[in-house]
Amino acid sequence: MRSPYQGVELQGFVRTGDRAEIRDGRVHITGRISHDQLNIGGSKIAASTVRQVLTDHPSVAWAQVRARRAPLVGELVVAEVVATTEVDTAELASWCSSRLPDYAVPRLITFREEVMLKASLKSDL
Repeated sequence: MRSPYQGVELQGFVRTGDRAEIRDGRVHITGRISHDQLNIGGSKIAASTVRQVLTDHPSVAWAQVRARRAPLVGELVVAEVVATTEVDTAELASWCSSRLPDYAVPRLITFREEVMLKASLKSDL
């Protein structure tokens, strides 16, 4: 749906990840389509944002980011990465800390040798 109040600099649709219905000429938000949103201690961050920061690192070829339940604090951001050169978790955490809010920095980073892909070229992870 196009908004008559759309900003001049915006082109086309703005994808928010919200599920909506139009009833009697009104828009009703009914939920979320996107499962990319992580809720960390009440603060929201998109997993794709954290993934992009990780893959922007010159030593990271691939990354998967998700939330993991943690005692006392609810959920934490965790990541799995495939590195192309030698890199350690401290360096990646520092890289993320300089580019993301504190709550979005992965608290656990696991290294994988490779990622198995299905015929659809998507991973099972």
